[in-house]
Amino acid sequence: MLRYDGLEVTLGPCTLGPWDLTVERGGITALIGPNASGKTTLLRAIAGVLAASGHATCDGQPLTAARCAYVPQRVRSDVPLTVRRVIELGRLTLTADVDRIDTAMAQFGLADLAMRPVCDLSVGQRQRVHLARAMAQVDEDGMLLLDEPTAPLDPDWTARTWAALGAFAAGGGMVLSSVHDLAAASVAATWVWVLHRDGRLEHGPRVQMLNAERLEALYGVPYCDGHPPMPAWMTHEPSTA
Repeated sequence: MLRYDGLEVTLGPCTLGPWDLTVERGGITALIGPNASGKTTLLRAIAGVLAASGHATCDGQPLTAARCAYVPQRVRSDVPLTVRRVIELGRLTLTADVDRIDTAMAQFGLADLAMRPVCDLSVGQRQRVHLARAMAQVDEDGMLLLDEPTAPLDPDWTARTWAALGAFAAGGGMVLSSVHDLAAASVAATWVWVLHRDGRLEHGPRVQMLNAERLEALYGVPYCDGHPPMPAWMTHEPSTA
């Protein structure tokens, strides 16, 4: 379990927190909220990319790079490194583990692209490379911090990715992922964090957090009850007038 006591981060004129946060094993935690509410800032603070006050522990021990891998929403991919080399970089400061690298490459369908320069790949393929890099980096009981991980992916690889993340969590890992796709969150997530524009952070089981009333207050558009939750405008036939 990840525990962060008193997390507070200041970015320019804005301060988020302080919050006491917990990420559990055995399921995916989805982080939702409007644009500019601070989701990326929160993930970067937990990952240690941004300086933050507070105290983070993983299973009672300090959170380290060996226990945590972060995939930002936009990853620089114009460097002339091969697919395999980028994935190997996940373990640059860790013990070499060829099996984890090979397994991650196979999991994200990258074996046939191993020697291709990442800069020559499509956006979706590049995203799979960086997800594989993170998966190769952490052990089975580690933590993945992901910022909109499936945004560039097609429906097939979106489904495969959430399945892979779910299997990682079910095997004892921890996953915290920001997501705008509430349909995916309603299927893949076990717990949901809701970050409001005013800095409030709510958390609870998926069914409790992804209800129409809460989502309407969060996003300012009407929602229909159901699973997955749908904006009201998506439940009506388009006008032909």
